[in-house]
Amino acid sequence: MARLQDSASDLSQLSTQTVFSMLDHLTQWARHKFQALNAEKVSHNKSSKDKEGLDEYESVTHFLDLIPQDTLAVASFRSKAYTRAVMHFESFITEKKQDIQEHLGFLQKLYAAMHEPDGVAGVSAIRKAEPTLKEQILEHESIGLLRDATACYDRAIQLEPDQIIHYHGVVKSMLGLGQLSTVITQVNGVNANRCEWTDELNAYRVEAAWKLSQWDLVENYLATDGKSTAWSVRLGQLLLCAKKKDSTAFYETLKVVRAEQIVPLSAASFERGSYQRGYEYIVRLHMLCELEHSVRPLLQLSHSDSDPGDSLNWLARLEMTQNSYRAKEPILALRRALLSLNKGPDYGELVGECWLQSARVARKAGHHQTAYNALLNAGESHLAELYVERAKWLWSKAEVHQALIVLQKGVELCFPENAAPTDSRNLLIHGRAMLLVGRFMEETANFESNAVMKKYKDDLLMYGSPILKPFYSWLASRGLRGAGEILSPPFPQLLLPSTSPRLAPFVLPPSPLLSTYVYMYISKNLFIYSDACIYSYTRLLPLPVTYFNSSYPMRVNRCKEILNKAIHMKESLGKFIGDATRLTDKLLELCNKQVDGNSSTLSMSVHFRMLKKLVEEKTFSEILIPLQSVMIPTLPSTSGTHTNHDPFPGLWAYIAGFDDVVEILPSLQKPKKISLKGSDGKFYIMMCKPKDDLRKDCRLMEFNSLINKCLRKDAESRRRELHIRTYAVIPLNDECGIIEWVNNTAGLRPILTKLYKEKGGYMTGKELRQCMLPKTSTLAEKLKMFREHLLPRHPPVFYEWFLRTFPDPTSWYSSRSAYCRSTAVMSMVGYILGLGDRHGENILFDSLTGECVHVDFNCLFNKGETFEVPEVVPFRLTRNMVNGMGPMGTEGLFRRACEVTMRLMRDQREPLMSVLKTFLHDPLVEWSKPVKGSSKAQVNETGEVINEKAKTHVLDIEQRLQGVIKTRNRVKGLPLSIEGHVHYLIQEATDENLLCQMYLGWTPYL
Repeated sequence: MARLQDSASDLSQLSTQTVFSMLDHLTQWARHKFQALNAEKVSHNKSSKDKEGLDEYESVTHFLDLIPQDTLAVASFRSKAYTRAVMHFESFITEKKQDIQEHLGFLQKLYAAMHEPDGVAGVSAIRKAEPTLKEQILEHESIGLLRDATACYDRAIQLEPDQIIHYHGVVKSMLGLGQLSTVITQVNGVNANRCEWTDELNAYRVEAAWKLSQWDLVENYLATDGKSTAWSVRLGQLLLCAKKKDSTAFYETLKVVRAEQIVPLSAASFERGSYQRGYEYIVRLHMLCELEHSVRPLLQLSHSDSDPGDSLNWLARLEMTQNSYRAKEPILALRRALLSLNKGPDYGELVGECWLQSARVARKAGHHQTAYNALLNAGESHLAELYVERAKWLWSKAEVHQALIVLQKGVELCFPENAAPTDSRNLLIHGRAMLLVGRFMEETANFESNAVMKKYKDDLLMYGSPILKPFYSWLASRGLRGAGEILSPPFPQLLLPSTSPRLAPFVLPPSPLLSTYVYMYISKNLFIYSDACIYSYTRLLPLPVTYFNSSYPMRVNRCKEILNKAIHMKESLGKFIGDATRLTDKLLELCNKQVDGNSSTLSMSVHFRMLKKLVEEKTFSEILIPLQSVMIPTLPSTSGTHTNHDPFPGLWAYIAGFDDVVEILPSLQKPKKISLKGSDGKFYIMMCKPKDDLRKDCRLMEFNSLINKCLRKDAESRRRELHIRTYAVIPLNDECGIIEWVNNTAGLRPILTKLYKEKGGYMTGKELRQCMLPKTSTLAEKLKMFREHLLPRHPPVFYEWFLRTFPDPTSWYSSRSAYCRSTAVMSMVGYILGLGDRHGENILFDSLTGECVHVDFNCLFNKGETFEVPEVVPFRLTRNMVNGMGPMGTEGLFRRACEVTMRLMRDQREPLMSVLKTFLHDPLVEWSKPVKGSSKAQVNETGEVINEKAKTHVLDIEQRLQGVIKTRNRVKGLPLSIEGHVHYLIQEATDENLLCQMYLGWTPYL
């Protein structure tokens, strides 16, 4: 009977998914048909076929409208298609103009099922009524507060003792906390009073028993219910068969269990994003594979006496899984049970390592209560790493002083008299622990800088290069001159071209010792990574291969010295640099080519023959196509010496030719769009931009790349996949440059204009000019014009772009999430840097991922406040941008991503400021162009720009990172917390009283 029910359930899932696939096809057809009918309407070409097409479209849309969206949402939820359920439910709320307050319970259940704590938090934030007990439980469970969830379940049991669902919940919470003995006691107690519930609750005590390795209990509990197909019960059956060495029963059960995982995988494969939806079952198959390999010696199918983990590389397999608690913890729990089946001499150590891994995964997921239980279990193994993990756990709970005490005590206990261990593993653990002590000393701010410096020096003398990287960063944040006094040479042995641009300013000052180190470093980079480096020194001359064009003799001489050093190391570099010089000259000619107003294209073979001829020469050097993807180095994933590490993996594409068509873009500077043919046969699009200083854009791309590195290291931001979309910017001189073309993107304004035209609500330029008020207008007049004329003609429609561009539910949800989070990251980073001029053409959206891409970084350090119509909002967050985030708006994903980004920038304030200071004081970049009529910025004989405003910019950025709010250069109140700061910024960015004061060309109404 049970198997018949399972088969019916399997058939139901497959049938439901089939219906969904048909509906997806019809919906996609209807959207394409709608666009085609609109195009025919614009062209005024009507025929009898148009009438037929319109009838077909109306028939299909009428059929689709008959199916209630809320019904589809519930059906999707039952079949575990959660992203589809969210899409249908949001459509139901939007189309039927439902009050979202009435449906928050179901929305919260959806986000909880998707393991999306930000979504659950967003629902809680917009809820006006007091949350019910059930809603509080969902919120606690989503963020790992299982003790609080248990307390709520206990209260629910008191109120409704006959509801078994509450008993399910309390036992699940105890399992999550690792209170396995309590689970068995609880279930046995409930079964004694309510014997009819035994079958439903039995799976929990089976799971607890095999995790405790109490095999007699496992056998007893399985005997009471032999029909259950629950996953935890199936694992108990397999482990018991292995314990009894019953190979026949083991393989028969294994075959059945594997088949049970295939059905939901098959249902998931009907739509895009099936991997993510079916990942739970992929993890289960992963576990079955490990289980099968590990029990072979026990079943006497292998003569090996090795450990269970030896046949498979457990460490490598765990690294391959998704970096989440719910993916890794089940695997680690199974491994501990497998180790207990065949206890070897190092059983205690191996189990301890598994518990430590569980503690680490739980800590990074923010599940501190679960992590504490894992640390308690790991304590029996007395591993040296235990104290490091315990200190990190305390640190993550903001118990900073206790963390330092625990770490120092652990070092003294495991390594008496601070003696360095002899074996390599403990040597590395000791080194990391000592370095962490130094970091904690620094970050607690309870020790003077000399004590911290001495700690780092002691570590340096004891360990040398294996643990030096953070030390170099610490020194770099305090100036290279101090590094030169301690180390010789002061630079890491891992040479990377990405670090060289930051050293460019140090070539020019008259400091013999420092200059010698910088020359050596840059020359070695050119010697090793000549391809990538040719684009990395874009501000030194501004390009090393264009020194013949420089008007500053000292800069020319310094660059000649560097190039000669590199050529002395590698003679072939002379030819390479010569070819790069000629290529740069020809690209400058292309940038500056004058075109008449009516021309839309040029010909490479006609107008730029010499450039085409140059790259097609047989002896032309291999010069890399400047793509962001190949210019950012990949650092080793582990510490130590990596002599064979390749920081630029993958195939590089070199310039092999050009497409003949040169497109002229319709903007004021007339930039040219060119296609470079790569040595791999593919074409790569670039934009050659004249009359625009791209050095600032280039420096900001470097800063954004640094932010991305910080985001990747942070557990919270990594889980949310927070990052900034970057692209290559190559200044050729101080007026021209080339920019990597960002494919598959469209600007915010063009996207919205197209939608408004389809709906017949487009406002012409003439109508908009009539809405432009004089500067002397009062705030009340501006607000009235904004609310009564501009907003009614521009209702929020951006939500529709996601539905049209990403028709299947998985890509729709992924793109919408990527949009919310990428917008949040760039909003916070842009605010800190004072980035302005964020109009509708400077914010692009990727039609493949939904990510937000910012371009044109000319308006920095609050320069927008000095415009004729000053900018008064911190970043762009207009009605349409909020509409694109869904019914919850800025709550949930957007706000939480803002808070994570702001916290990270505050935590990393010192290293970020050290980099920003080098940017601001860069002698080769003029950050503030002189206002009309004022004298030009002061320049010395080296070509250095004396940046008088740098100190003001640095102070403003530091204050923003501290949560200080300034209005009209006056500090407003006390520094805000991270949450308070983000809330204030969101309120300011969406305030209609401020938006109505923005320049109309900024389109604050969109």
